Amino acid sequence: MDKKDIEILKRNLRYGNYFKCLPIKWDSVNERIVVKSPWQQRHVIPMLVIHLLATLCRLYSITLHPSNIMHRAEAIFGALIYTIGLSIRLDIPVDHGAVQVLNFVMISIKPTTSRSSTPNVYLLIRLLLYAVATTGFLLPTLMGVLAIFVPCQPILLNSLLYRNGIFLAGTSYSWIVRLLSAIVEFILLVNIAITSMHYVIEVMLKGVAFLWIDCKAFVKRYDQNLAKLGEYQNLRIFEKCLNSCTRSRIFLTCALGVPAAQIVICYIAIKLFRSNENDQFKASLFLWCYFMIIFFTMIMFSGAAQVHNLSRNWLSRCRWNIKTKWERKVQKSLVPLKLEFGNNFVERLTPLVVQEFCVRQAISGLLVS
Repeated sequence: MDKKDIEILKRNLRYGNYFKCLPIKWDSVNERIVVKSPWQQRHVIPMLVIHLLATLCRLYSITLHPSNIMHRAEAIFGALIYTIGLSIRLDIPVDHGAVQVLNFVMISIKPTTSRSSTPNVYLLIRLLLYAVATTGFLLPTLMGVLAIFVPCQPILLNSLLYRNGIFLAGTSYSWIVRLLSAIVEFILLVNIAITSMHYVIEVMLKGVAFLWIDCKAFVKRYDQNLAKLGEYQNLRIFEKCLNSCTRSRIFLTCALGVPAAQIVICYIAIKLFRSNENDQFKASLFLWCYFMIIFFTMIMFSGAAQVHNLSRNWLSRCRWNIKTKWERKVQKSLVPLKLEFGNNFVERLTPLVVQEFCVRQAISGLLVS
């Protein structure tokens, strides 16, 4: 792995240790990721409980805006972000497979300092990491400021205490509540950003990218008669390990929740730009988040689809070069690589199908409203 990527990983783990949201840490002696001891993990569970309570409050806040579609859409988006973040970080008990996959990716890719020697997919993932890190700091800060000075926003937890146009009517401690809620908003959103960067980008996206690049290298070596048919099993082993730690939680949550968030945020951004409130900054912020989500979904689904398509094409092509009976039996036992989410897997047309669905649903929502 590139030295810059390792530094980004170390920095994210330090922040995760500071905000008590990751059950793992960086072992500077062995230069690898290790699971924290049960005593060191004692702060992770309370943070998860606080996140769960905040998510329930977010879900309840959706029912507080029955007459205003825009306010309800903003409340839905906030609930989606908290729900997706909770599902991603719900690593109880700690999945050692995810730690092993990330350590394997780090030691399997030789560190490089030259940009030309780094695969393009890793450069795109690094760009996504920078974007998420920047947004993961600015957005919680803005939400904290809004929670103090404009607590009536439906995207905030403070909206639960907003009644008849007044925040905590008849009370003298409203500013204390605003300050506490701003701190909670900031900490929880930073936790979501840190855990998402680790589980979604570092583990899942880099695992998919590693499998894709390794599969391309194997096919190239096989075509040059530098690799044997049995070496394909090494790819199958890594595929099984990656699926075991992403299929039921990380990939499933992203495959279902992120497109839903993309639909809602597209609807909100377009409605804000077309409204008469002249809130261009808020609309631009939602539009920036929308582009980030599209960028992420395209990398996630396109990378997984390329892995399946590349392995399937190679299997259908390599059977014509088989000369021995043993190789023919081995070839018949091989299956294409599949990156799974739940009981489904990503194939060639999945990225286009997902984007078409998101666009259709967003347009339908705009036409109905």
